[in-house]
Amino acid sequence: MSDMNETKQDQAPGQAPRQTLDERIAEHKAKLQEAPECGMTHYNLGVALLAKGDWHAAERSFRLATEN
Repeated sequence: MSDMNETKQDQAPGQAPRQTLDERIAEHKAKLQEAPECGMTHYNLGVALLAKGDWHAAERSFRLATEN
């Protein structure tokens, strides 16, 4: 598996470009600024943080997901 944090993957014509982990994390954090109570966004942020290896931040996001 390639490191999505380093470079974007080639995509098939007509497909949206793939986001890096950092881009996904930033997107989820921005969504949480608008809707901090959204459990699904906390969960998705946790998944992205887990994929990046940020275990502590991922755990916080998962806990917030279950509280919201």
